[in-house]
Amino acid sequence: MGRLDPMTLDELITAVRAVRGLFAPEVRLSAEEIGDGNMNFVFRVRDTVSGRGVIVKHTPPYMRSVGPDWPLTADRLRVEHAALTVQGQVDGARVPEVYHFDGERALLVMENLADHRVLRTALMRGESLPCWPRHMGEFLARMLWKTSAWTLDAGTVDRLRRQFANVDLVRITADFVLTYPFGPHAMNRFSPTLSDDVQAMWTNARLRREVAALRTRFNTDRQALIHGDLHTGSIMVTRRDTRVIDGEFACYGPIGFDLGLLVGNLVLQWCVRAGAPENDRTYSDPLLNQVEELWGVFTEEWQVLASGGHTPGMAPLDAAIRQVWEDTVGFAGCEIIRRIVGTSHAPDVEHLPEDRRSSAEALALAVGQRLIVRRRDMDTWGDLWDDIRAVLH
Repeated sequence: MGRLDPMTLDELITAVRAVRGLFAPEVRLSAEEIGDGNMNFVFRVRDTVSGRGVIVKHTPPYMRSVGPDWPLTADRLRVEHAALTVQGQVDGARVPEVYHFDGERALLVMENLADHRVLRTALMRGESLPCWPRHMGEFLARMLWKTSAWTLDAGTVDRLRRQFANVDLVRITADFVLTYPFGPHAMNRFSPTLSDDVQAMWTNARLRREVAALRTRFNTDRQALIHGDLHTGSIMVTRRDTRVIDGEFACYGPIGFDLGLLVGNLVLQWCVRAGAPENDRTYSDPLLNQVEELWGVFTEEWQVLASGGHTPGMAPLDAAIRQVWEDTVGFAGCEIIRRIVGTSHAPDVEHLPEDRRSSAEALALAVGQRLIVRRRDMDTWGDLWDDIRAVLH
C-alpha cells in the first residue's frame, strides 16, 4: 500500500526536478493542484519564469474525494500509464505525451495541455469545435480495431487482457454505471421531483432485463482495449486538436462501451438544450449532428482498417458493427441514467437553475430508458432522434 498522505508540493517539485531532461537544474519551479476529480490528485508544475510546465498525476491508495475511508488500489496509475503507452503507439496524436512514470511513488508526469479545455465545458458554452468528432471517431476505430482479436494473435490478446484486468475499477464501473442506478441503493442520489419517475423505472421489468444483458456484456465480452470512462470530461480540445485523458479505468471490454459513454454524455447535453427556452435551443440539433459524425467516421475508419487499408463501398453494416451499434445505444442510455440517478452527476445538469434542471432531468431519464429498451428497434441515428424527440411531446 502507498502512503496515505498526499505528496506535499515541495516533494512534488523535488520529484519532477529529478526527471532527467525536463527542467534545467537552475530553473525555479512552482506547483499547484488543478484537479477536482473524485479519484486522483492532479498538479501543474512549471518554470516560474518561462511558464513552461508539466502535469503530474498522483494516485493515493484511496478515493481522493473520500479519503482513506474508501481504499482503492494505487495500481490504477500503472493501468493508465500502460493504456497511454498503447494509445500512443496506435494514435499518438490523440493522447498527451508521457515524460516519466514512477510506480513506487504513484506519479505520472506528462504533457501540459494548457491551451486545451475540457470538451464538456466547451459544449456547455456552445463553442464551435469542428474537429473533435472526426478525431475521436478515428481514434476509437483505430484503438478498438488494433487491440482486438481481429488483428492480434491469441497470445498477445491474452497477455493484454491480463495486463488490463483492472479488477477494482472494472467492478466500480459495473456497480456505479450498470447496477446501482437501476434499483434502490444507498449510493444513489436524485432530485426529489424525480421520485415517482425513478420508482417507476426501478419496477420496469423489461428495462431491468435489458440492463442485466448490458451488464453481462460488459463483464464478459473482452473484445478490445477500451478507455472505460470516456465521457466529455475525459477529452481535451482546441478548435484543431483533440486529446484523450484519464485512462485509469482502461480494460478489455465491449467495443460499444466507450462509444456509448461518449454518446450518452452528448445526448444528455442535448436534453439540457432541448428543454431550454426557445431562443437557447439553437445548439441542440448540432449536438446530434456531432454524434452522427462521430459514428460515421468510426464506421468508415473501421471498414478501412478491416479491408486492409482499401476504402470499401458503403455496404450495409455487417453483423459485428450492428452489435456495436446496439451496444453503443444501450450503454448510452445507461450512462444518461447514472448521471441523473447515480452517485456522479454531470455538471451539464447540475449547473442549471432549479426549474430548468427538473425538466432536463425528467427528459434525460425518459430518453435514457428509451435508448436501452429500443436499441434493437432502430437502424439509423435519424430513427433514434425521431424516437427521442417524441419524448418532448
